[in-house]
Amino acid sequence: MALKGNLRDFTITQLLNLINLAQKTGTLVVERPSEKIIVSFREGKLAFARTGQEDSTLANVLYRATKISAAQYRAITERAGKISDKELGLLLINANYVTQQDIITSLQNHFTVIINRLFTWADGLFRFENNLLPPDEKITVRISLENIIIEGSRRLKEFEQLQLEIPSLDIALK
Repeated sequence: MALKGNLRDFTITQLLNLINLAQKTGTLVVERPSEKIIVSFREGKLAFARTGQEDSTLANVLYRATKISAAQYRAITERAGKISDKELGLLLINANYVTQQDIITSLQNHFTVIINRLFTWADGLFRFENNLLPPDEKITVRISLENIIIEGSRRLKEFEQLQLEIPSLDIALK
């Protein structure tokens, strides 16, 4: 049976701590009316993340990380067709467009940005599906959750303090 609930009752920090400490493997789906985030874990480590229907292809991630140019991105999307991310990664490495480390770092940063967005969500439905992993054609990484939890909690506290100091962005500062 999947773990289900609402972020009002069980925060993202608590969820990530549970996944980390229990070294769970599976996928966490968090939804609210206009947004959906899907995060996969392997043995308690962040493995993959994507936002709803957003383009999470390797080509798009590398382009947004400025590892490939706009022209290279267009050429890849036009010519690569339905090639998997793993195959594309090998082709780009073999053609000396990027290094393996460029790919890993870009994906780690992309996944971390997505999971950090969850720390700002106070409400939303979640479910954790045991042993459900991303498709085989996607490249996964292994990122420790401890630092993500600490950094996310720190940012959340800073945001709450900022809200106390500046209750509305509509006010004029002196």
